[in-house]
Amino acid sequence: KTLDEAKKINWKEASNALGGLPPIKTHCSVLAVDGLRAAIQNYEERHGLVEERTPTTVDVIRKRLKRVMN
Repeated sequence: KTLDEAKKINWKEASNALGGLPPIKTHCSVLAVDGLRAAIQNYEERHGLVEERTPTTVDVIRKRLKRVMN
């Protein structure tokens, strides 16, 4: 896949690619997609493919985790 295609992958597609996940493990596909997106962002920043770097702050991390934690 291209970077643009990989950026569009969502947790449901990731889960389906693995043959499905039990409901209690759904958060794993959410975390996997977040990790993929973070890796792509890091790659783009390091290779000058984006104009502005996005800082990783405590608020950014909390926002990411809020989707998978209560």
